[in-house]
Amino acid sequence: MSKDSKVFIYTEIVNCGKIGKIALDSFHKYHDYPVHVYGTKEDFAWILPHPNNIFIEVDAEVLKGYERGHIGTALLWEKVIKECPTDTMIHFDSDVIFRATIIDDMLKDSEHYDLIGPIRNYHANPHDRSDIAHLADICQTNCTLWKKSKISRQYLTGK
Repeated sequence: MSKDSKVFIYTEIVNCGKIGKIALDSFHKYHDYPVHVYGTKEDFAWILPHPNNIFIEVDAEVLKGYERGHIGTALLWEKVIKECPTDTMIHFDSDVIFRATIIDDMLKDSEHYDLIGPIRNYHANPHDRSDIAHLADICQTNCTLWKKSKISRQYLTGK
């Protein structure tokens, strides 16, 4: 996939702009892609200006969800996924540090795969936790690519 292809890259830095600054600085060091940054004005104040940053303030409902923990993340992700104009989406957490051009590799691999990211290993978990061993191994979300077209329509439209 070339840099001209349509991909929606985003991160959320709600209440963690200071940490998000490090993630974004490292992202821009290795990548030349626009990145949609969800947060608040206070979060954005930490971020160094860069022409590829697209700041989007979260609404009051999402912000209230963050007061209750991961509910804010879930509300934001739902909104982003439903409104995303492209099929290929990439998310990275505000505490990810990029050390190479992983986004280029992910986009290239997306020609053959619909979900790319590190495994969340439940079956052979390194701590031998029996309480999670029955769960299917899934993909972690810290730096993940997926195709929106692979999400069931009922989840995107509610129908």
